[in-house]
Amino acid sequence: MLMSQSKFAAKMGVKRQYINKLVHKGIIPSYDGKRVDDIEAERLMKEFQDPHRDNQRDLNKQKRKNNDLFEASNSYESIADMSEDEKQLMLQKQREKLDELQAEAEELGVGKENIDDLEKMDMKSLNKAILQQELRIKRAKADESEKKSVPVDYIQEKAFEAARLTRDGLLGIPSRLSARLAAENDPHACRVMMETEIIKQLDNLSEMFSEL
Repeated sequence: MLMSQSKFAAKMGVKRQYINKLVHKGIIPSYDGKRVDDIEAERLMKEFQDPHRDNQRDLNKQKRKNNDLFEASNSYESIADMSEDEKQLMLQKQREKLDELQAEAEELGVGKENIDDLEKMDMKSLNKAILQQELRIKRAKADESEKKSVPVDYIQEKAFEAARLTRDGLLGIPSRLSARLAAENDPHACRVMMETEIIKQLDNLSEMFSEL
């Protein structure tokens, strides 16, 4: 029986655009330019269907039974597998993400994406704007991190200087203590004098490294 493409699509549980695409590709013949024979069209549709896509449709139906929209919208292979409600939810989530990125960019003092109307942006435009804004923010953070970083050559120079001063300080202990140790008869007092000098040099070393 001849029927309109929209009625046949409703009968098969698919979108009218899908049937229209099959007609334009010549997979389903049309009569009087618009209508299709439902029996013939159903047979040709079954011959044309991709088994992989059929399996994916079954999986999608199962996901919708087991998950709410928020969970399901994150679990499909592509946007084409989503229902209209799930697509709208995904769009809303992407809008919220872009809005958060815009606020973060403003806090960092970097440029924001030039957006006329966030609510009118489609998925492709949203994804593009999100990627561009994320890249802009990453570059800004990298530049800020580079400003705060200390050159390796400076660290090496200061570490060498600290080691040299500590070495000189330790080597100078004998000359500083020799006369006092020779005049001292108490072993405990001698040990205390030596420990005091060594600790002094180690404290100086710690202080120099803390300034790096």
